[in-house]
Amino acid sequence: MTAAGAPEADALAAHGFAEGTPNRHPGQGTANRRFFFGNAFLEFLWVEDETEARSDVVARTRLFDRWQARGTGASPFGVCLRPGVPGEQPLFRVWNYRPPYLPEGSAIPVATNSERIDEPLLFVLPSGRRPESPGSMREITRVVIETPVAAPSGEAIALAHSRIVEWRRAATHGMLIELDRGAGGGHADLRPALPLQLRW
Repeated sequence: MTAAGAPEADALAAHGFAEGTPNRHPGQGTANRRFFFGNAFLEFLWVEDETEARSDVVARTRLFDRWQARGTGASPFGVCLRPGVPGEQPLFRVWNYRPPYLPEGSAIPVATNSERIDEPLLFVLPSGRRPESPGSMREITRVVIETPVAAPSGEAIALAHSRIVEWRRAATHGMLIELDRGAGGGHADLRPALPLQLRW
């Protein structure tokens, strides 16, 4: 979650990361900037239409509350997984979110802890396809989520079984993303503008 327009994302471009196409989510009230990697992408999301973001359809995701409180206790993060094989069951309990921008009959499985804004929003892509947009060939090999939450939900604990995501107790929310196991020796610390570090 970022300020409107995600000016904080300029720091990634300054470190040589290529930006992909932005996106808007009609009916959800959000928009983004995206940076694509070989196996995933990093999304910088903000609310641009408060009425849509607070609608009954979107309410259970608490997207507006997450965005509004991103610097005052809410987790500013979301983690989206994709199935390794078709039909693979999510690691956590889910409910079906049907935002207006999806085709009729489609849904996004969202973890049932979605109303806990002190934890990242967890959800699953219905498709297991890798990103198709051009971008860096580097792959995300590890994600460390730092959290001050002392008693995480079962859904959050289950995320650690994804083989890439780890939890670490910390005084504030933060995230470390490792690319290609950090083999190149590169490091970018985007704090305090973003609670994010990258190693490649």
